[in-house]
Amino acid sequence: MPYREIIFNNFWLKITALLLAVLVWFTLHRSDKSDADFAGEWQFHPSTRTLDKVQIIVMQSAADIHKIEVNPKVVKVEISGEDSLLQHLSARDVQVFIDMDQLNGGKTLPVRVFVPRGLKVKSILPSSVEVGLVKP
Repeated sequence: MPYREIIFNNFWLKITALLLAVLVWFTLHRSDKSDADFAGEWQFHPSTRTLDKVQIIVMQSAADIHKIEVNPKVVKVEISGEDSLLQHLSARDVQVFIDMDQLNGGKTLPVRVFVPRGLKVKSILPSSVEVGLVKP
């Protein structure tokens, strides 16, 4: 089969398929860089934000009616992520808690933090707190 026949047989169908392939490639390529800075190389540079004095929530079973004292009552949380997410972040969006079910005879518990999707906890100060029962 001569080359001319290979190229020109269904020529407009081949051109249409090529244009569609290029269009799909550009669409997918641009969607990967939609949040990127097109002035330079695409890189993700996470920002950080520190929330001071975030209140600790005590999680305990419903059957446990003891009043718990936590020392300290607040923690400092450093969070990293995209600028757009951090700008709209408030202390209400971050849940800091201790789980009383993990208390195994000791007096300290690790502090746990839930943050919105797309953000990461960099540090928690202090990372553990002392707990005790309040006498009536």
